[in-house]
Amino acid sequence: MKKAFLYTAVLLLAVFIACKKNQLDSSDLLVFVKGDYASTSNTVTAPFIHTPVGVSGDSTIRIAASATRNVAASVDVTFTPDTTLIAAYNTRNKTNCVALPANTYTIVSPGKQTIAADSVTSDSLEIDITAPAQLT
Repeated sequence: MKKAFLYTAVLLLAVFIACKKNQLDSSDLLVFVKGDYASTSNTVTAPFIHTPVGVSGDSTIRIAASATRNVAASVDVTFTPDTTLIAAYNTRNKTNCVALPANTYTIVSPGKQTIAADSVTSDSLEIDITAPAQLT
């Protein structure tokens, strides 16, 4: 019984250590965009409240680029909408997401952001939702 418990404890410890790996220690330098906190599908949600008299909510969405580790030199990141990826995303995640109509948003800050040298995150790209009532 003690032997089985010891093996189980060692196995659990090995799994715990393996799962605790910090992604910022990755040897590969990757740049990515994080979704909302705890989002399992890497999505960003902009909650709006629709009432009979109007729509309210935060109309500015901020999205930053992140790297898997500190970058040695500045890295320029360009954000552009690519609606061709939506079908593949929906298939992979079993979702039914659609692209925002182009007339419902504007990109406030430039589409190019920079991850500064010795950093892991860029400044945020700001997107203003200009017609939230059309997004029902």
